[in-house]
Amino acid sequence: MKLTEFTNFNLENDLNFDIAEDLYIFMKNDPLFYRKQYFPVVDVIADKYKENNEIDYKTKIKPVIENGLGIYIKKFNLDERLKDIFSEQDVDKVIDKIFADDIECRSNQNDFK
Repeated sequence: MKLTEFTNFNLENDLNFDIAEDLYIFMKNDPLFYRKQYFPVVDVIADKYKENNEIDYKTKIKPVIENGLGIYIKKFNLDERLKDIFSEQDVDKVIDKIFADDIECRSNQNDFK
């Protein structure tokens, strides 16, 4: 291995996976994060959405994503620079995924009583 391989590494260009998708999967599958941070927020948003109440879901979900990114980086011992390259587009991609998979889906389900 050459020394230049270390110095020429560009984190943003050399990621070989979709960080937004990977973060979403992590947040859904990490039991502690899901139970303590993800589900409570998504549950409230889905209930309000189901009742047709106005809610700025992006503002509510963004802190969950930011917390999830920090935990994701620590848990997998990743480069802290990942926080700097996780763009607003990545945040929006995760928010859209959460909305489509969890909020809209939950609000379309019938309540069991």
